[in-house]
Amino acid sequence: MTPIQERAGCLWQSADPADIWLNESGPQSPKVVTCQTPQGGIAIVRVEDLNFIGAGLFGTGRPCLGGSAKWTGNAYRYGVYTSHKPYSGPVIVILQSSGGGMVGLQFDFRTSEETWHHLATTSSPEMLWNFCHELFELHREALEGQKRTVFAAFVEGRLKKSKRKGHYQVTMVPQAA
Repeated sequence: MTPIQERAGCLWQSADPADIWLNESGPQSPKVVTCQTPQGGIAIVRVEDLNFIGAGLFGTGRPCLGGSAKWTGNAYRYGVYTSHKPYSGPVIVILQSSGGGMVGLQFDFRTSEETWHHLATTSSPEMLWNFCHELFELHREALEGQKRTVFAAFVEGRLKKSKRKGHYQVTMVPQAA
């Protein structure tokens, strides 16, 4: 990916059909993007290594439930890219751009590249938008669920801190039946 900037001070954006707005607006184009991984980690991906394979675009307005108004969904845009992870091979990076900024997910499963190449080449931009949006919503809900579980354990006094070999460890005691 080679980011472009409309004019000085504007956010950098991808120069592809996804038109992803990156989170930086400085004089130098961004060199890396930060992505979350399914394992709960963080991946730093070089922007120059991102190769565009598909855009998830909402398309025309869709009917809302129980009304005549149309939902546009254009606030969310998705770009699907391939990249390379040192020592393990190809990865898929999906970037979501919205009013809240840009976030990314990186997938490095053995089937990721084949799956997303197939989806990007055989799906309409609207269907690719559906896949990406559901994936990001699932990811968000999973993180919220984990957070609620930890907060409940904290309130109930079920988080226990111990120190082993100079490092602190936190464990969660199961709920009493």
